[in-house]
Amino acid sequence: MKIYLLVLVFTITYSFSQESKKLLKLFGDDFIQMDRESNYAEKLPDHAKVFTSYFWMKDPSIYRMDTTGISNQREFLRFREDLNQNGKESFKFFKKEYVSQNDYWDFIDFVKDSIYREYIYGNDDPTGDGEIPREVLAKMLVFDADKALAANYGSKKIDDSEVYFNRRIFNFDYDFNWRKKIDYAIYLPLISNLTLRQPERMDRKKDDDFRKIGYKTEEFPDGINIYPDCSSWSKKSEYPNDIHAYLSKFYYLTDNPDPAQGLSGNQVKAYLNYIESEFQKKIDQKKLPFHVEVSLPDQSELDYVEGSEYMTDMHIYFDSLDMNAYWQITNEDYYKFLTWVKDSTIREIFIREGEAYVQTEDIAKLLDYENVFYDEPNMQWTEFDPADLEFCRDVFHFNWKEDWRSLMPSNPEEQEYILGQMIPYGQKLNYNGDLPVEQVDPNKLFYRYYWRDWKAMSNEVGMKKSEIQKNYEFLEDNWEKGRKNLDLGYGVFSHEDLSRYIIREKLNVYPGLKCRECNLICINEHGDIYGDELIGKCDKCVNFGVPFPKESMYDFKSNPEALVQNLTYDQAIAFYHWSYVKGYRTPKDSPIPEFYCPSKEEFEKVQKGEKIPVKNIKVEYPTPLFRYVVHVFSKN
Repeated sequence: MKIYLLVLVFTITYSFSQESKKLLKLFGDDFIQMDRESNYAEKLPDHAKVFTSYFWMKDPSIYRMDTTGISNQREFLRFREDLNQNGKESFKFFKKEYVSQNDYWDFIDFVKDSIYREYIYGNDDPTGDGEIPREVLAKMLVFDADKALAANYGSKKIDDSEVYFNRRIFNFDYDFNWRKKIDYAIYLPLISNLTLRQPERMDRKKDDDFRKIGYKTEEFPDGINIYPDCSSWSKKSEYPNDIHAYLSKFYYLTDNPDPAQGLSGNQVKAYLNYIESEFQKKIDQKKLPFHVEVSLPDQSELDYVEGSEYMTDMHIYFDSLDMNAYWQITNEDYYKFLTWVKDSTIREIFIREGEAYVQTEDIAKLLDYENVFYDEPNMQWTEFDPADLEFCRDVFHFNWKEDWRSLMPSNPEEQEYILGQMIPYGQKLNYNGDLPVEQVDPNKLFYRYYWRDWKAMSNEVGMKKSEIQKNYEFLEDNWEKGRKNLDLGYGVFSHEDLSRYIIREKLNVYPGLKCRECNLICINEHGDIYGDELIGKCDKCVNFGVPFPKESMYDFKSNPEALVQNLTYDQAIAFYHWSYVKGYRTPKDSPIPEFYCPSKEEFEKVQKGEKIPVKNIKVEYPTPLFRYVVHVFSKN
């Protein structure tokens, strides 16, 4: 009998050991097994940080706060999650590494793809030109016999005539590649509503409107916006395009194994719900008799790995970079920039005025256009019409493979008409197949670009406690100045109008001249004023239109390797934008120079030939990191 009991115990133990190995193999190498627990008590660690969201009542000035998450100042902890309802755990596994930005981006991609599929399956074409056949819509779904039986479905395969009823019963088939199986001209109008409005786009890019990326669960039935707050890196930004602004832009755009950032406690819970469903799918596919729940760890579980290799000091580091090499601007480099600006300006002249002497079909070659394109404002497919070149210029970028010189008429009077406005007043055009920078009026060399004001975007809701009413109200100085004024629900706030953070810069880039249009930030400071009204209120336009004597023209050719002189800080930033952001120079050692620019003081030192310190860059993570625990329960 004793031998039998020993064999039984050994068999059960061995079976459990095998099940544990199967689960670990299924979850991945990043997990360790922990002791099971029978009771999970709600407890707050010492010095816990509490995250809250605000729920408005009938009166906008009265609301209640709800806790959405807690952290131990380093990472998110479990809070308000009932893990006792399922009985005793069979197994428990702890994820050792922090959830990375790559991990979280997989979640975002899944949710975006799901939303795309809903819009496409809805088949509501705003153009009225195309409609997806019902048999194709049927292929977007997976037939499930059990669900069909429960719904009294009258067919053993998907009946394509029951389009909307089918979607209520069956899930999407994520192996169905809608980008390949459905024509682009049909699905683009269906999903165009998910992209940013045209005024909110940077460089005309049709990026997804992150405010519409929501994930629904029982806990978040209205759908929680899952997109990270990219601007959280810029709360400590000291000037535009510093390392904090760089992180706001590039931390989320590249293959990034660093910890996920810019998330609230509720967004983290949404991610864990997704991971839980993914693990459950794998378990069901292997026909293992378990169901799982995924939660954040509590402090005791974190203490289990305290002091191990999986800790972090809450900073991101960049290797030492010789930024002097990136930030120094030589005469040769700057001359190339001015040549590009000059050529770009001439292209604009051809678009606006060249049709008087050049065929519009030929001028249109200067644009990188599509023969047929989707006109979003009018919700229709439109044929490219060279008769309306100014409209086309607003839609398309330049085609830099096409040379404007090939369009130049041979008649000197016609040449004068097109290029005469680029020549200093009183001088005669001398066109011999080109128009070098030396012949151009410096007052005509304006460069236009856009940048995103991440610092302003990072402004919090801005609230203060009222001593009289004992509640919280919006700060008056934040009401109109860039606060996050759009409540996306469940403690997630964003901006209703992103266009106010896209700053347009237009400035003269010739050395020695100082003329820059007022941007949105200036106008916010001194008002929307022009001309003589600006005197004494704005110092950006002091040289506007002042004739430039020929003898004062800058000499770029005599010493091309020397550092260019008389540049303003604004002109240097414009050069860096053209050089790196637009891709006319490619950083070899690191992507940091693509957006990271010097401060004014650093630039002045660099252009004097001084060396600024080359050292490691260290930036604190703006939001808590997170890991998670997988709790495994028996299905029986």
